[in-house]
Amino acid sequence: MPNVGEIFAQRYLLTALIGQRDTGEVYWAEDTALGRPVAIKILSPELAREGDFLRRFRSETQAAARLSHANIVSYYDWGNEGGHPFVVSELCLGGSLRDIIDSGVRLTPAQAAQVGLGVSEGLKHAHDEGLIHGGIAPSNILFDADGRVKITDFALAILHAGTSLPSFHDRIFGPTFYAAPEEIENSELTEKADVYALAVVLVEAVMGAYPFVGETTLSVLWERLFTQLPTPPELLGLAAPIAKAGAMKPADRLTTEEFSDQLRELAEAMPSPDPLPLVPLPQPHAGAKVLSSGDVAAGAGVAGAPAGEAKSTAGSAVVPSSPKTRGIFRKSPKQGAGQLQTRHQSQTRKHSKAPTLSRRVTARELWVSIVAVVVIAVAGVVGFLVFSGEATQERTLPDFVGQTWEDALDEINGNWPVRRYELRRDGTSVGEILTQYPESGQTLAAGEQLTLTVSLGDELVRLPGDIIGLPTNVVALRLSELGLSFGEVTEVPDAVNAAGIVLAIDEPLLDVPSGSQVDLVVSKGPVQLTVPLNLLGKDIAEVTESLTEAGFVVVEQRIYDDQTEPGQILVVTPDSGTVVSAGSELIIVVSDGPKPVPDLKGLTLGEVRELLESEGFCLDSQAIDGTDLSSYEDSDIVSNSVPPAGLPLASLEADSEPDSDSQEESETQEEPCVRLLFE
Repeated sequence: MPNVGEIFAQRYLLTALIGQRDTGEVYWAEDTALGRPVAIKILSPELAREGDFLRRFRSETQAAARLSHANIVSYYDWGNEGGHPFVVSELCLGGSLRDIIDSGVRLTPAQAAQVGLGVSEGLKHAHDEGLIHGGIAPSNILFDADGRVKITDFALAILHAGTSLPSFHDRIFGPTFYAAPEEIENSELTEKADVYALAVVLVEAVMGAYPFVGETTLSVLWERLFTQLPTPPELLGLAAPIAKAGAMKPADRLTTEEFSDQLRELAEAMPSPDPLPLVPLPQPHAGAKVLSSGDVAAGAGVAGAPAGEAKSTAGSAVVPSSPKTRGIFRKSPKQGAGQLQTRHQSQTRKHSKAPTLSRRVTARELWVSIVAVVVIAVAGVVGFLVFSGEATQERTLPDFVGQTWEDALDEINGNWPVRRYELRRDGTSVGEILTQYPESGQTLAAGEQLTLTVSLGDELVRLPGDIIGLPTNVVALRLSELGLSFGEVTEVPDAVNAAGIVLAIDEPLLDVPSGSQVDLVVSKGPVQLTVPLNLLGKDIAEVTESLTEAGFVVVEQRIYDDQTEPGQILVVTPDSGTVVSAGSELIIVVSDGPKPVPDLKGLTLGEVRELLESEGFCLDSQAIDGTDLSSYEDSDIVSNSVPPAGLPLASLEADSEPDSDSQEESETQEEPCVRLLFE
């Protein structure tokens, strides 16, 4: 890792180390390009070798940099220098909430409400932008020099834009002690996980201690799954909104906006709080001792050193205790010191008592003492017998793990009240007892609660949506990698996809238990059709509907034909008897009948010649009145034609009656032609 005094990334002068975790180090630095102080978080090179970390780091940092809110730390720069990914952000000189808690100072409910309001409003802005923090903790809640609350580490959050989320145990950011129950269970992460974490932080800030206890880190996390977040009376008005924000089930939990609204109403109703007891960052100066890694790791009062978060510190999150004697909250440093002083003073007074004068004991007093001793002894025996009788009410717990829920209840037979919790675990059966508390072999008095965790079956697996459009052999491999297999396969014709292509997942849910069979809809390819016989000569109107219903796409083309009636089928392509796929085009050429003569009225003789030639008509050499057409000029205006406009040439013989002078010449022509009449 870089050293204090070095220029990092050719721009940032590292002036002091202000925080250190396993993931990297946080420095107070000077931006030499802009001449301003900044905080620079330099991550360890080991992270850069974690699969697609750099890609996620880049996208998540860019997403965080787009956030702009008064209660979110501003991000200025990011990159990867010499294998060290880094992010540069606003420097918050007021230290962190972790520094305040570790100093032994408790926030008042009014102060906590103000802090919670600032954090929740910053979170709401991020959630509206599609970003979940996923690591809210006292060390990630900073303050500027004026005491304004700022959320940091958004650059290391997890995008909530439909991307796959790493499992809780694989995540490298976000203190685990503040994670929501669903986060511990590797369920889908929503904005309500941030709400839960903030509720836990506020309880700790007011009480001066982490609200869950256990003998190991795992037991602390386990406690979170089965125990509602405590809301002691010291929270005052904060208790109600925190109880709703800290609900174990996300469905019962407040949204970010609802939590903000309730904290705002509470802050407005409470008296104005005293200024926050900030623990500012020490100003770096020439000759100052740079905090060593050991100092920071030990929780020296510096921002970014999450004592009790990044480590399993006995005085913070992990408190040795027994089920019958443990307390909810540990004492703050100030309380502990006070109790020790009081006890010491009491012992001093006891041992410094002035000596009394001795005197002779009388016989009567001696007998009274003997009788008292006997009475005390008898009382002790009776008490022992009574206690022994009560002790017989305690029973040794059998081993319920591995039994079914029904069998366990039968064996319990009402001896203890039973609390049931449910979770999923691969390789277990529905209703199987996974854990019990207290464990087997321990004694439990009648009326004391027994907790059993019951399996809901294998863990849920998110169905892969990207298998649509892939061949079944590829899909089978993808499903097997997820512990899934083919279920019922429904084959349907498909005009676009070849046989064996997956068209849809036929499941009502996106998440299914591991080992499930997945029902699929698969293409069996296009349906094969045969072009019908005997279509030629039929009327197109009679066959179009039946051809379309059979699966053909009918493409109709029209031409004029002097020999057929309008609508009659002339040509079919492909030919009758050809086998084609459903959805194929069937091109049908249809007759429009004989071509009609165009409207020639008002045109010049020259224009008529060009038009008739382009339309494929011949022009008679004589006019209607029998005069020779050569006697007319190209500029002469045509007043009418035979046949008239709109009629085909085939009607000429039936409708026209040429004069006797032109009869003989007309009969010598091979086909009827258009005759003109001039003005």
